[in-house]
Amino acid sequence: MLYFHSCPKCTKGTIEYGSDEQGNYIMCLMCGFYKNSAQGITKARKS
Repeated sequence: MLYFHSCPKCTKGTIEYGSDEQGNYIMCLMCGFYKNSAQGITKARKS
C-alpha cells in the first residue's frame, strides 16, 4: 500500500507499507527512510 507525501523524514516522499518474512515495514521511495516492526511502526497517515 502506498501513502503519498507521508514520509516522517523528508515529508514529501511516498511511503510504501508492506510486509515480508521478517514482519511489517514502511519505506520511503524518495529518500530511503526505512522502519521495521521491531522498531515499533504504526500505519502511515493517509493524505
